[in-house]
Amino acid sequence: MGGKYKMNNELFQQLQKKQDELDRFIYEKKGIENPETLLPETVIALQVEFNELINELPKLFKYWSNKPNNMENAIEEYIDNLHFLLKLSNMLGIKDYEYQRPTKEYDLRNLIIGINNMISRVIVDQKYKELMNHFLLFGEKCNFTMDEIVKEYDRKHQVNIERQKQGY
Repeated sequence: MGGKYKMNNELFQQLQKKQDELDRFIYEKKGIENPETLLPETVIALQVEFNELINELPKLFKYWSNKPNNMENAIEEYIDNLHFLLKLSNMLGIKDYEYQRPTKEYDLRNLIIGINNMISRVIVDQKYKELMNHFLLFGEKCNFTMDEIVKEYDRKHQVNIERQKQGY
């Protein structure tokens, strides 16, 4: 994994495979026979999860509040987003991905607006990799390391499997 922000193709494919295993488990448990029809639901879920992430960072937009950012909850929400982004990559048939840091410098608030717009248009625009690049940039700007992200992804992956076994 190496440096602070190294999402190379090998790591992407490892996470993608884990996500596919989880999704297949969910489809089986829920009796879903045509998961390819769930693309709109996946995009909606990603929109909701992204806004849950932003809600953990009130200093970015709640100028009326003294509530501090909750980085512990934020990384958990970030990982929930990563689950849906990986699911989306599998649904869209994305086989290869390597993080390319966007060259434009973004204020976090403008990055949030941009990511929200990209999520809502990812199916139409077919710019998954651009969305993923900006999402990872957001994580980088939140000071989440790739090691933290992978560790938290693995933890949450197990939580999601256990939830499904318990009838979530």
